[in-house]
Amino acid sequence: MTYQPADLARTTRAPSFTLVLAFRFVAWLSGLGLALVLGCALGIIETDLPIQYLKLPAAAFLCGLALAGLGLLWAFITQLSLERQWVDVRRKKTHWLPLFCTVLSYCLSMLAFAVGCWFLVNLGAYDFQVQDFMPHGPGGIPFPR
Repeated sequence: MTYQPADLARTTRAPSFTLVLAFRFVAWLSGLGLALVLGCALGIIETDLPIQYLKLPAAAFLCGLALAGLGLLWAFITQLSLERQWVDVRRKKTHWLPLFCTVLSYCLSMLAFAVGCWFLVNLGAYDFQVQDFMPHGPGGIPFPR
């Protein structure tokens, strides 16, 4: 049994659209986290954190973006595999491996975003604790770092 190109486009459109939508979601999350960290580092957003403390959150958000891009690559391979299966029905169903790698990449990207947020929240708590214990100069003004 052979399929027409219209059938092929209709049956493979939904999985590829879902995978690309997932990419957009995780890429936006990590991108906005990275924009927040860079805004703090460049002084656009006022903060008392030293710039070197922002390295770990920035690295986590960059890893999230890289994993999202890797997931998009695997989504493309999944799409190719699905299209080849629809053209030749006798072909083995090999799209499960790249699909698993796609989902794994997106999950790891979400985990990297969570780690970046965790680093940012803990840096804020650390900075708050450090300011409480910093020696104060005359008039109760803390010494600059």
